[in-house]
Amino acid sequence: MNRTALLAVAALLTLAPVALGQSRPDLTGAYGVVGEDGRRIGQASISGEGDALVLRVRLLDGTERPALKLDAARTTAARFLFAAPAEPTGTGLATIVEGGSGGATTPAAARTVEVTRGNDGALRAVLRQGEAVVARERLVRVRAALLVHAQTYDSSHVNAFRAYATTIARRYKSAGYVTAETLLGTSVEVVVERLLRAEAEGHPFERLVFIGHGGWDGPVLGTYSDPGHRQASGVYNQEMFGTLVDAIRRGTTPAARIFASACHAGGSNVYERARPHDNKYVWTDDLAVRTGRIAAGPAGYTSTEYTERHVWAVLEGEGTTVQEVRWASATNARTIRPKGTLTGSPLLPRPTIALPTPAAPTPAATPTTTPAAVVDLPLGDPAQ
Repeated sequence: MNRTALLAVAALLTLAPVALGQSRPDLTGAYGVVGEDGRRIGQASISGEGDALVLRVRLLDGTERPALKLDAARTTAARFLFAAPAEPTGTGLATIVEGGSGGATTPAAARTVEVTRGNDGALRAVLRQGEAVVARERLVRVRAALLVHAQTYDSSHVNAFRAYATTIARRYKSAGYVTAETLLGTSVEVVVERLLRAEAEGHPFERLVFIGHGGWDGPVLGTYSDPGHRQASGVYNQEMFGTLVDAIRRGTTPAARIFASACHAGGSNVYERARPHDNKYVWTDDLAVRTGRIAAGPAGYTSTEYTERHVWAVLEGEGTTVQEVRWASATNARTIRPKGTLTGSPLLPRPTIALPTPAAPTPAATPTTTPAAVVDLPLGDPAQ
């Protein structure tokens, strides 16, 4: 129980507290529990269940601790407590933590857990039974990336998109991401389902990358022989776009960054913008505003061969771009010139984009089935 409370609290401190009824990914996530000896001893998931925030913990030996929910009456701006038992749901945590604990033992269940932030920004927790301190632990957020490689008519393109996704996934794993998952994008609905499952598991993604063909209405996913929608934007398939936006808000962290490696995902390039009848809509700008996440993509035509270089330059701030790339947040935007850098491009107020009256979002139902036991899928495996 101790770790359960700790992890839940950690999630709360990581982001600004919100009303308990808002079971949004800004208070949910996956965390690793580190003991006083510096070794990982378990994992935790925080998720919204009804009006409660529930913390579930699994130790490295597979033991699941009873779930705890936030004790709102005893939670303050400086201290967060998880102490009230939560009703069992019969759904377990997905196994995501790698490595062993080396036989490390864990303390007895704590009645209360107090979490504070150190001067270095780290989260530290003190577990108590009554006045007695049971354990002191540290909470570490588990980072996850989702790489969506598009299905299309040309099998050689499908293989290339998957190869680029696999390469980037491996690089994220090397950078410390516990989960770097590839997903075959046969439709917008497939992506929505995976993001909603991430919310249900309590493991939202920090990075979301689309790789494939595209246009001003965003990435093209799948073929017309596949069920579902191929594209969605604020102009085309507006209702489906609202559903995608809702899924991204629920299945990614508030600090998530998105890159769409597809032609015109970042709108028109400097030469196209000079045309009198140029398409003024910018898919990544619209996505950033509606989701509150950072979104970026190439301006004009592109090659998916540039995906890895662009992802690292634009999302991670390492290296330079090959071509003009658009970067946007909810309030600002920047245009990165060819061979430019993220920090070397001026940040300007995002211009207003004229859009049709948006259709009301249709939130998709959260999956009711128990998620797969293992979240981290084999890299490059298109069978998702």
